[in-house]
Amino acid sequence: MLAKERTNSAPHIPELDGIRGVAIGMVILYHFGQSDRTDLLSSILDFGWSGVDLFFALSGFLITGILLETKTSLNYFRIFYLRRLLRILPLYTLILLVFFHAVVPLAHHLHRWLAMPVSTEPWYWVYLANWVIGHHRGINVLIPYWSLSVEEQFYALWPFVVLLCSERVLAYISGAVIAAAIVLRCLYSPDPGGILVYVWTPFRMDALALGALAAIVFRNRSWLASVDRWLVPIGATAAAAVVGFCVAAGKTTGDTVLMQRFGFSLLGVAYSSVVLRCASRSGSGGALCRLMRSKPLRRMGTVSYGWYLLHYIFYVALELVLEQLEHRFALPTAVWVLLTIAIGGTLSYLAAEASWRLLEQRVLALKRNWPYRYPQPAVVDASVG
Repeated sequence: MLAKERTNSAPHIPELDGIRGVAIGMVILYHFGQSDRTDLLSSILDFGWSGVDLFFALSGFLITGILLETKTSLNYFRIFYLRRLLRILPLYTLILLVFFHAVVPLAHHLHRWLAMPVSTEPWYWVYLANWVIGHHRGINVLIPYWSLSVEEQFYALWPFVVLLCSERVLAYISGAVIAAAIVLRCLYSPDPGGILVYVWTPFRMDALALGALAAIVFRNRSWLASVDRWLVPIGATAAAAVVGFCVAAGKTTGDTVLMQRFGFSLLGVAYSSVVLRCASRSGSGGALCRLMRSKPLRRMGTVSYGWYLLHYIFYVALELVLEQLEHRFALPTAVWVLLTIAIGGTLSYLAAEASWRLLEQRVLALKRNWPYRYPQPAVVDASVG
């Protein structure tokens, strides 16, 4: 036997499921909570856009961890990309097929959506949607897909970098990626509307790299011991700076100059600190870890992928319905916002649960058929010599 198989490279960290639940919760509150109000509630809901940055930091941590743990395997690239496809492709493909080849033709038949830029469809299939969205040519119900494009473009190259570099060199490269993203954003901002700097991969790769850096530190005991006591001060300082940017700009959106240039990286620092803190103290009785291990957050994290892909479809449909109702019932805007969050969040969550149980969970079970294979240790014959 030339190789041995492993099915699980590292123990599961339940707190990270909870962090994923927080990230999707922020995105849901942001999209369904959009309004023209300028009060404190709206400002809090508007900051939900940064849930994507939390996703990026967590993704960089998890994926880099997998790559570091499996880089000695014989089928490193094949199994990584195969498992990645099993995770992202089935539901993504189903939605694109139904949307572009059933819903859009039906809408055209009913003389609706005639101005929709459906010629951009190929960009979605090859995970380059963020490039057309950056030029304001994205399709409304598929706008959240920009972040998937950023991740897949990053992970098209990152496995090669991890394989070729030692942990120390990889840490330096991660730092260089972070610095490059900041420099590029400084050169290209202010960006009118904030969309180009917000969605293009070169401008958004720092959060992923910060998550990767956290994964490297997590797997090096001496580095982790040195960093551990500074995690809370570093994360808190970064978060305070972001709050300061919001106060200075008078809004919590991601299109201000300070947020574009430095805020994205500071968010990555704060969120990566949370991820590393929870990972390094998993199972502890700390308040943060206990919160992230809570069943509601972990369940939200479990279905977060389907929830993310599906929720904006519900938002667009619900917006059309509520627009009609708003003309008939004179309710405060805050009431409509809360109704939109409650109805849209619940319906899209139920759709995500159905997607998880009927499709995603069953496809992911196939991973056990494609384990990583490792070189078999050489056997020394004691009788020789």
